[in-house]
Amino acid sequence: MLSELSSEPRTEKVSLLVFHCFALTTPQMLSVFKKTGTSVHYLIMRNGRILNPVPENQVAYHAGLSSWRNFPEKINRHSIGIEIQSPTMGQGNYTAAQIKSLIKLARGIIRRHKIRPENIVGHADIAPYRKPDPGRGFPWQTLAKAGIGLWPAVSPKKPANAPSPAEAEKLLQQIGYNTLDPLAALWAFVCRFMPEKAVRQPDIIRRESQVFDYWCGVPAAEIQNRLKQAPVIWPPEAANLIRNQKVANRLRQVAKVYQRT
Repeated sequence: MLSELSSEPRTEKVSLLVFHCFALTTPQMLSVFKKTGTSVHYLIMRNGRILNPVPENQVAYHAGLSSWRNFPEKINRHSIGIEIQSPTMGQGNYTAAQIKSLIKLARGIIRRHKIRPENIVGHADIAPYRKPDPGRGFPWQTLAKAGIGLWPAVSPKKPANAPSPAEAEKLLQQIGYNTLDPLAALWAFVCRFMPEKAVRQPDIIRRESQVFDYWCGVPAAEIQNRLKQAPVIWPPEAANLIRNQKVANRLRQVAKVYQRT
């Protein structure tokens, strides 16, 4: 079944590494890939076992409608995707075996392709209005200590005043987020850089399924129009984050570091 997953020859340089998670069993996930024409380069099981259904010199179809920094479209052509198994869709902790395997795998990918740390992202970072993964339980800080991605230091300074919606949107864009849905981008930021502020979403698997069905097959040119009726991936509590001073302080810290990259 692994050899039957969709892919195509790669012609562009690999510049991004994208982390995903899946809540299904491995056979179920591979079946979904086959039925939907999607694919990914690597899957990491709960016991740390790694599958490699698509070789790195092939384009896998894992990112969908997405963008990041200097890559406004066609993320698949410039990236390698890793799916990590999580029964809670990233709401709970990943296993120690998974993280050990992920660190070894990611370090090799980064070294082979010379991927810059600011371009190591989660699916929620590149598609915040559609995707929640790899979720609040993903250990970004641990990975950064292992040389994978960025984790700007938390400033001990007194929290700054909350930014205006316009300033918050600008800061998110400086990091790399698509802000077609600013609240979705802010929620993705909080899940990654302030997971302690991200409430657990017990309905995330159902919610993600609804959002996936809504966006399935939508062309990039229709994103703006379709956002008005789209089901949202973020919880109601996300609306309060824009007024949180600690979130504002962290947003400015992270944006400052990403601006220097």
